Amino acid sequence: EAAKRGFDKDPEVVRTMKQVMIQKLLRDEFETKVTPESITDVEIKAYYDAHADEFLKPEEVRASAIVVKTQAQAERVAREAAGDAGKTNKGFRDLVSTYTTNDEQKLRGGDLRYLSSASKDVPKPVIDAAFALANTGDVSGVVDAGDGTFWILKQTGRRKALTRTFEDASQTIRNKLYRDKRLDT
Repeated sequence: EAAKRGFDKDPEVVRTMKQVMIQKLLRDEFETKVTPESITDVEIKAYYDAHADEFLKPEEVRASAIVVKTQAQAERVAREAAGDAGKTNKGFRDLVSTYTTNDEQKLRGGDLRYLSSASKDVPKPVIDAAFALANTGDVSGVVDAGDGTFWILKQTGRRKALTRTFEDASQTIRNKLYRDKRLDT
């Protein structure tokens, strides 16, 4: 019926048919040239070695911090944080906004984000204290950062170390490289 009415000659139908034919041609060409099996073990190993940080991640801890300038103030704030005020994340954020002298951290509600033991974003004594907190929600005592500041920390998360061997990751890498080659073709 559509052909009787001349729709097969309609410019929009002709353009759509040409697009579908081109897509089918490209798909047929591509599927004969690139297959998941065409990704070599050498390519997979090279990707694994070049992106080791994706497969070998150290343990990380997330914490929020109140930063003050004096030990006496830090001890007062630590007592407050150890009480009811610091039990909830909102309560701890309120303490951050009230006491923290570090404007950048104040804007983030004290969030230090995830830290590894090798992080350089915060002083080493702070990292050590964050890792010493056993459970999410635990609040530290006063931490002397060694730079004239005193910190009170609350652990807000922990990620276990991630180690994916080459064998564990090879199929994932093969699929990624296959997708990338398909997009390039």
